[in-house]
Amino acid sequence: MTHTTEILLMRHAQVDNPHNILYGRLPGFGLSKEGMANAHLAARALKREKLSAVFTSPQKRARQTAQIIAAPHTALKICRSHQLMEVGTPYQGKPAQQLAHLKEDFYTGTGCGYEQPADVVARLRRFVDKARKKYTGGKTVAVTHGDVITFALVWALGLPLEPGYKGRLDEHGLADAYPAPLSIATLRFHTNAATEIPAVTYRRQAGSSSR
Repeated sequence: MTHTTEILLMRHAQVDNPHNILYGRLPGFGLSKEGMANAHLAARALKREKLSAVFTSPQKRARQTAQIIAAPHTALKICRSHQLMEVGTPYQGKPAQQLAHLKEDFYTGTGCGYEQPADVVARLRRFVDKARKKYTGGKTVAVTHGDVITFALVWALGLPLEPGYKGRLDEHGLADAYPAPLSIATLRFHTNAATEIPAVTYRRQAGSSSR
């Protein structure tokens, strides 16, 4: 007997970042007023979905988004997972203007101790494997970050795990080049096989924007 199991990777809502820095894993970066309002719109859109669980990255912006998304589903407890956290990079805290020459490649040449796309996918797959086993046949929301979703999609589409695919997802049939705030990338599994590569869909939610 087959069961369709869905993992909904949702990017957090817009962040309050007045100085336009790469905030990464820095503490204290929560949602902007616009982000809060848009997250409530997204929550309304998901209100009738039958959710099995809601997970979140430890970062504040993801936790706030998850709280809003889960609120209509009163029986669900939000669980944190470090496997959904923002990527580790030496560039966090630096103004975006100073990093423009990198063209958002925060991986190449960063050296030992910092994540590469394959590392990001490896931890995300550990989360997915556990969610598939615990919520077989269900629908799990995982609030996470743009790069995590990007490389999850790169993996699921069978592309090489290289930084160059960041910002180019639209070249591979997706609606956006990079996951929009509050967008959902669904990983859909039709068997319990550990080796199954999921089918993927991507959609913007009510309240999401192009970045």
